[in-house]
Amino acid sequence: MKLLIICNRHPYPPEKGDQLISYEQIRHLVKRHQVYLVCFEPAKKSGDTEAFETALAGRCYLKARRFSGLFGALKSLVNGKPVQVNMYSTGGNQGRVWDYVNQVNPDMIIVQTIRMAEYAKGMERKKILDMIDLMSLNMHRRAEHEPAPIARILRWESRLLKRYEAQMHKEYDRLVLVSADDVLHSDLSAVAVNPNGTYITKDLITAHLPVEKENMILFQGNMNYYPNIEAVLSFAKDIWPELRKRYPEYRFVVAGRNPHASIRKLGNEPGISVLGEVEDMVSLLLKARVGVYLMRSGTGMQNKILEALACDLPVVSTEIGAAGMGPELRELLHIRDEKTEILDVMYDLIGRSEKGEFEVCPEHNQVLTDYSWERNVTRLEDILNKAREVER
Repeated sequence: MKLLIICNRHPYPPEKGDQLISYEQIRHLVKRHQVYLVCFEPAKKSGDTEAFETALAGRCYLKARRFSGLFGALKSLVNGKPVQVNMYSTGGNQGRVWDYVNQVNPDMIIVQTIRMAEYAKGMERKKILDMIDLMSLNMHRRAEHEPAPIARILRWESRLLKRYEAQMHKEYDRLVLVSADDVLHSDLSAVAVNPNGTYITKDLITAHLPVEKENMILFQGNMNYYPNIEAVLSFAKDIWPELRKRYPEYRFVVAGRNPHASIRKLGNEPGISVLGEVEDMVSLLLKARVGVYLMRSGTGMQNKILEALACDLPVVSTEIGAAGMGPELRELLHIRDEKTEILDVMYDLIGRSEKGEFEVCPEHNQVLTDYSWERNVTRLEDILNKAREVER
């Protein structure tokens, strides 16, 4: 097929969740299809970026606009579209996309995230909208943890998103989400679910073995992402002081690029290490004794939890963090929401880990088989083929 993919961020380097998905999907799709990319011009281009683009059949850059956040909010008061949609949508860029689509004449258009849905709106072409997460739910959950003035704005945005998602359901041949839980929280029907994959493979883990465990509790992820920031700060404040009393020799390690100022500040606290971006995350996951992902907001599938499970790391998660993981993955998690329950399960897992009960066994880890990016792209191709048969 001739595929045209529209996303807001350049897939390379894959620093955020949406970039990781588009990067991995394109990397596999170009082996069997002609792939054309439309995205905003990257702030910096490197030789690696150009190497990634050599496999593309073509690409078209959109122009970013200064003060897009403020302009988007003001525009939403007039046109009733979500702020996030207005932030990324301009008449000049839309004209550029339409011209490029007519030039390429693709068999299928894949639009990534609700933010970019406006760009294929009205096109009489086969198209799917990969929303990844249900953003209306994401904004609603975040509002529950913000001060009243910000909460009111987030709830307003959530309502705009919910209405817009319903409109796009009629506009596109198929909507896609990574989590069945997000589908259950929506009013949308016939939405395809395509769970994420992980870059971690059996061979990658085997290359790190044998590994010696360290007295380390780990959280890894994009540390400039609000739900991650919230989860780490909550753990550091409510859980870590109690754990440290019992295990003074342990460290709480926070790893991931672009740590927010509030996260960097945690590095001054006793027993807490903020590493920022690390070159070898797999090594860190294999050395840790427990992964803690006490998410209080956010939606979709948590890649960080999938990575931890791929490395046979015992995982403690809240219900919100586990919600998008699917029943077979939830069985592998220790899901707790209350402080006393979290502490009890942490004490138990640390003790069992110190006794050597949690072995790293890549040959018997079903996550590595069932949640590869190859499987994700195979499901995506099936969604594309079914979308081509839809009559609107």
